[in-house]
Amino acid sequence: MTEVAVGQVWRDMAKDMIDRDRRLRINAIGDDGRAECIVDHDAHGTAGKTVKIRLTRFSTTAFQLVKDSIAEEDRELYTQLLAAMFRVSRPASAAEYAQVALRVVRASS
Repeated sequence: MTEVAVGQVWRDMAKDMIDRDRRLRINAIGDDGRAECIVDHDAHGTAGKTVKIRLTRFSTTAFQLVKDSIAEEDRELYTQLLAAMFRVSRPASAAEYAQVALRVVRASS
């Protein structure tokens, strides 16, 4: 079974949801084997709605992992990296992004 964790974002791959680009963020994992999710994005306007989904559904083709969760100890560094990359002038090359990322990592060491 696919490991499901709080903070992950999953795309709903059901036939009637693909065109809607419905994405769900895991808010909590209950003792009942269900994940409490909030609709992060839905072209039909249900964003913000809360739904519960059985954990076993995430290991099927019904859902696709879009964004994995970030470990608690890595969140500060991740935020710093995103902020540094955002400050790079647009359009930027991969090398420019790598340079600012390297500066952030060196400063945190």
